[in-house]
Amino acid sequence: MISSPMHSRDKIKLCEDIIRDHFGPTAHRVACTLLERGRLSLRELQRFLATTTTVATAGLTTADLLAHAGGSGGEGASTSAAGLAAAQTAAAQATLASISASSPLKSKRLIQQTLLVLIQHNVCWHVRLDREGFIFETDTDDLEKESNYEGTEYFEINPDAVLPRLRFGRYIETAQEEFGEEGGAVAREVLLNGKLKASDIIDRLSENGHDRRRADEISLVLRDMLYKAYLQPSVLSQQTNPRDKEIGWSQRERQAIKGAKLSTGTDREIVETVKNRMAREEQQAWEGDAMGAGGIFGGGSGRLGLLRRDAKRSKSGSSRKGASSSSSASSKKRKVDSGKSATSEKLLRGRGTDEGDAERENLEIDPDIFLRLHYPRFDVHLRDLIMCQAIRSKFNETCSEVFQLMIQIGEAKEERPSVGDHQSGIFSLSELSGQTASSIQLWKGLDKESLKESGPAAGGGGKASRYDLFAEYAAIFSQTDDLSHTSMESKFIQPAPGSTTTLSAGGSRVAQKFVVKYDNTAKRLKRALLKDVVQNQYGSMATRILSILLDKGKLEETHIHKLALITIGEVRDLCARMFAAGLLSLQEVPKSNDRSNVSRMVLLWFVDESKWRSWLLDHLHKTQSRLLQRRREEERRQAALLSKTQRSDVKMNVQEFLADYEREQLEKLNNTLALIVVAQLRIDENSFLLADLPG
Repeated sequence: MISSPMHSRDKIKLCEDIIRDHFGPTAHRVACTLLERGRLSLRELQRFLATTTTVATAGLTTADLLAHAGGSGGEGASTSAAGLAAAQTAAAQATLASISASSPLKSKRLIQQTLLVLIQHNVCWHVRLDREGFIFETDTDDLEKESNYEGTEYFEINPDAVLPRLRFGRYIETAQEEFGEEGGAVAREVLLNGKLKASDIIDRLSENGHDRRRADEISLVLRDMLYKAYLQPSVLSQQTNPRDKEIGWSQRERQAIKGAKLSTGTDREIVETVKNRMAREEQQAWEGDAMGAGGIFGGGSGRLGLLRRDAKRSKSGSSRKGASSSSSASSKKRKVDSGKSATSEKLLRGRGTDEGDAERENLEIDPDIFLRLHYPRFDVHLRDLIMCQAIRSKFNETCSEVFQLMIQIGEAKEERPSVGDHQSGIFSLSELSGQTASSIQLWKGLDKESLKESGPAAGGGGKASRYDLFAEYAAIFSQTDDLSHTSMESKFIQPAPGSTTTLSAGGSRVAQKFVVKYDNTAKRLKRALLKDVVQNQYGSMATRILSILLDKGKLEETHIHKLALITIGEVRDLCARMFAAGLLSLQEVPKSNDRSNVSRMVLLWFVDESKWRSWLLDHLHKTQSRLLQRRREEERRQAALLSKTQRSDVKMNVQEFLADYEREQLEKLNNTLALIVVAQLRIDENSFLLADLPG
């Protein structure tokens, strides 16, 4: 029974490299076995790990490793025999460590501890099944119940939870920008431990609770991060593969229907029932049980992990609220100093309404709740950054600022913004004109001459208002002048249903309410990325052919030849090369009923969206994996130098304790690692665009 979608070999290899860098060689061995063989029980996993892999049969001796290490000592290493010997020994030890990581792993306790670490860091699913394949439901009210330990436990790596680990630095930076230094510290502590109880986070960041002011600040930051979905409660249902639950619940529904024949309608009802149950379980992971003590019908907040303050506690805790207001004011001051207005700060922090702020002030964090980072909420910031960069490259800087403001107001209307959203919440032109930052010069991004000749201010000779200027920007982003049948797929924003219209500063009739279309913008960016890759690998003529096929659909060679103004021979050659790479596909259309005669076939070329995206994503994953390997190799070559710089006495004064050639090597290594990091960030943005964004 397959419980997870198929993942490409390059994606699995990238996950293996990430786990090796983050968890070490033992976890790398365990994860490699699970990724390559799929879901396994502990007994099966132990049997596979007890065998020697092919890497361990290389037959290299210590002398061979020392001789190999001597050839990569680096420039200037010959000036010091001691330094050369240390570098050779460190390189040999590093290579021997990598080979020992491939040796048999027979310790059952070590395997169990490794699985616990992977589960703690949310990269490993586990599920208990009975002999018939049904999922055992764990009784959380009585954990000592004997039935909780029946059946067989299976383990499986979740690749989609491994890949975001490359963006942990971005997540910490985002938390620091949104919630100050305390937010960055909370995100760092949670990422280092996978999941933590709220009380443990407060104790670790406040010197075990001795610093009460610091503890109160951390508690308020935890409340705000959970309220705005940057943190999420860690519940038992998240530890199981959703596909396993879907299959298990479907089997139970079919087993419950006794004596009745399963029909198409019955199968449809089962699928709908399972779908509703999974949606209800996901909602309970955020809101908890509605009838429980923390539920809305039990007098709670309706949000799992957040508790309502009673009237007595709110009255006695006025000083604590004052500390909260001063902390939020200082955080706002830091953001205003960085160039953002108070209004934009309010929008960036989530719900920008006074009602939302008052509701949040009446809540406090539950100290017994386990918390983990909500990756899709942090990825929203990366998505907004990519889309604003696309608007800047297509139009200008002012258009990018206006588009960013539209995104912020739309996100403020959503309860839990996610990177998988196809569109934002509804925003109006009046909200834009009333809450815009004064630093945005709206006239700067528009053609002033065209605004003088048309629009509301043209007849009276007056100046267009902010409302009219925002309406003109909305007309540009929604492409109101484009009446083609493909314009709906290329709009950056789209009028909201039932919206009334108004006149823009340029004279265009536009709606008053809009939504930001994330899927349309992401689709444009994905196709632009594909064209750039084809341009680099196959040339401009191949890019021309690809653009025509993306626009027109399925075409014959003769039609491509006429539209692209390329000879028929070049068309055949380029199409064949892109077909071999997986970028193009062929559709055979018979001219008659004789389908066996190939000569009586019309061959149509077309672009398969899923095929080229998987092809490009595999290449990006392979590039990411090679960058990680290159970084690891660069650090291995200078292992002796890096270990020396980590000494406490050398850290205080690196220039004094290192020789001239060592300083040169260290500078060269830092420059190389910086280039690798820049390449990793760029490739990660492209892979994030293809894999995570809709459209």
